[in-house]
Amino acid sequence: GDSVELQIKTGLLPRGARLTLSTEDGASLGAVTPYPQGRQSNTATVPVPRSAIVDGRLRLRLQVLEPGAPARAPRPSEVQRLDLVVAPRSE
Repeated sequence: GDSVELQIKTGLLPRGARLTLSTEDGASLGAVTPYPQGRQSNTATVPVPRSAIVDGRLRLRLQVLEPGAPARAPRPSEVQRLDLVVAPRSE
């Protein structure tokens, strides 16, 4: 009955960029955008469906999408922390 969430702390992202999260098979989990623009870091929580966890593991694909540029892997400074959290589901 618990829910699983992914807490993400990003570093500085390029202007207009967002960090997208998807499962290994390409199912979208969400995106993180800096707010306000130019902020040095941002923290977001993204719910993770149980179906995304296979054999006790969550495999993610992270990409940075910038206007006018192809999708790319994030640089080490752009993703500072990822934490998988099990939260009790409220009734």
